[in-house]
Amino acid sequence: AALADEDRLPAGPRRVTLRVRDQAGVERWSKTCPLTLAEPGTRPLAVTVLDEDVPALPLAEGRASIEVALEGGPDLPGSRLDVPVYEAARHPRLKGSVQVIGLAAEARALLTSCGGKVEDYDPAAATNRLAVVCGPKLPAGWNAQSWRRLYAQVARGAHVVVIGPNVLRGKSGPTHFLPIAQRGKLGTMRDWLYHREFIAKPGPVFEGLPARLLTGEIYSPLLQGVQTISGATAPEATLAMAFYGCGDFGGSATFDGQIIATWRHGAGRITVCTLDVIPQLGSPVADRLFVNLARYAQAGAADLQPLPADHAAQLDQLGIVD
Repeated sequence: AALADEDRLPAGPRRVTLRVRDQAGVERWSKTCPLTLAEPGTRPLAVTVLDEDVPALPLAEGRASIEVALEGGPDLPGSRLDVPVYEAARHPRLKGSVQVIGLAAEARALLTSCGGKVEDYDPAAATNRLAVVCGPKLPAGWNAQSWRRLYAQVARGAHVVVIGPNVLRGKSGPTHFLPIAQRGKLGTMRDWLYHREFIAKPGPVFEGLPARLLTGEIYSPLLQGVQTISGATAPEATLAMAFYGCGDFGGSATFDGQIIATWRHGAGRITVCTLDVIPQLGSPVADRLFVNLARYAQAGAADLQPLPADHAAQLDQLGIVD
């Protein structure tokens, strides 16, 4: 909490009280801090009032408020901030099994805590409605043949959700192992002055989270430096995109593009999420988005179909080779 008064308040000692209230207006935390204002013209643009973490509070899912009151002073603009609250107990639930590749213990434990049966990826699995979640730390020795075996399962009906901006990196670039005709480019930019807008469709991936315009108050730091897939073969479904509306600026064609999208591959699907979700696990928004992506993997899987006779030739043509 900081005070920026543009030298309007007189110099001298003050007291500031900060409060957190739950959705029902019940006060759950408060703290009073001393504040000494220097003479007008000598104080900085903003004076820090409090810079510390608030302890975990008994807040129900919904919206809480942070309020700051200056003793003996006016109710200043910006003295109240509404913030979202998410409860882990209300994360969506998983039903059935999900196979995982490249996920650490924390991510696996989160899926288990939400009711999922987490299994190590089995490249020989031939089951109906096979759902696979692939994280950023691929196993040692994972190569083009590993992707080919995985995509053979996708062609028969599996749904693979790849989470992370560089999981598909290969010899031709970061989208090399994406099995589509036009792989497109993976681009990013620093959103400091010229920035992008991030738009998501309401639906299962954003269940329990606000969609449409993704705002920093909820999705930061997931949006910091997010990479986009631009110029790729049109997906079956685009779930979230970035739009850059500031004209041509340093190769802006790569600033627009998908950040969550699904492509068909045979009887199955591959979904790519370039948001760096997994390093942010432990924060409630990242946790819920991750669980939703696993549920989406399950929902998009199909019953087992025969492998197309020309599937190996298709992968050869796409360049998914060592």
